[in-house]
Amino acid sequence: MRRPLVNLASALLMAPFLVAPSAPAVALTSDQQQEAINFTAANAAFFAYHEAAHALIATLNLPVIGREEDAADMLAASIMIPAEGGDDTRDQKIMDAIDGFALVDGLAGESPGEEDYMDEHGLDAQRYYQLACLLYGSDPDGFAEYAEAIGLTEDRLSSCPDEYKRATQSWQRLLAPYQPKGGASNAFNLAWDPQVRGQRWTQAVKQARALDQVVADLNSRVFLPKPITMTVTACGDEVNAWWDPESQSITICAELIELFGNAVEEDILAQGDDANDSRDDTSGSTGKMGSKGGAAPSGGTGKKIGGKSASDPDGVTFTVEKK
Repeated sequence: MRRPLVNLASALLMAPFLVAPSAPAVALTSDQQQEAINFTAANAAFFAYHEAAHALIATLNLPVIGREEDAADMLAASIMIPAEGGDDTRDQKIMDAIDGFALVDGLAGESPGEEDYMDEHGLDAQRYYQLACLLYGSDPDGFAEYAEAIGLTEDRLSSCPDEYKRATQSWQRLLAPYQPKGGASNAFNLAWDPQVRGQRWTQAVKQARALDQVVADLNSRVFLPKPITMTVTACGDEVNAWWDPESQSITICAELIELFGNAVEEDILAQGDDANDSRDDTSGSTGKMGSKGGAAPSGGTGKKIGGKSASDPDGVTFTVEKK
């Protein structure tokens, strides 16, 4: 049985981002629409990788030193961060996923409370900077401007290359005994609930085949004796994604995808001409927080996006307070 993800007050504040606006006063341009789709797809992919990490830890009984949630973030990042000299599309994808934490953090205004500090997930701002550090560490020369733009300090930057190396090598070593032989495995498969209709961002993510790529990436890396199904479905009031050890399955709620799509749409529209100026002034920047330009979390330090742990499958959780 899962605990409620948000209290009533937070749910009411989040509500505008959980339903698609009937007719925005100003429509996105075609470029902005694609930008929003790419951003939403990147965040959906990140949480799919994150939940897959929980599944692998539980199914393969992998050792974890430290918080499992951090380890799951590390796997997601290590897969999404391109090798040095990677293409701009993959660069933008991981930066969009990192910026997702800044976007949700920007919806929050109140300082975190005791329960937030007790939680198994890190605060959004912490995860944002940690993932940004890993990205910088993967290619310090290529992401120097990005790191400067988001405000990573010199002291923090100095440790990022080693942190990235440790994160990637740790997961490579853990998964090495389970590499598929003779081609890709069928360790993971993807299913879309036919009841998911009308959610425009979810349908856009499906058409972009972002989660198909997640499954392909995972299947190229690991073999499992029993396949795990990743299902996108409507969850009602839940804004969630989780690994369920009892059913050996991963669930991604359409409501979670819609939250990111609607929130980034609002963010792009709110920036208006400033977003266009920002894109002109940064290298490949999106209208949001963007490519190698980037931006630090703009709001409070409220919590938290993540995934379930195998032992306590409570899923992605949010605390969203009024800014």
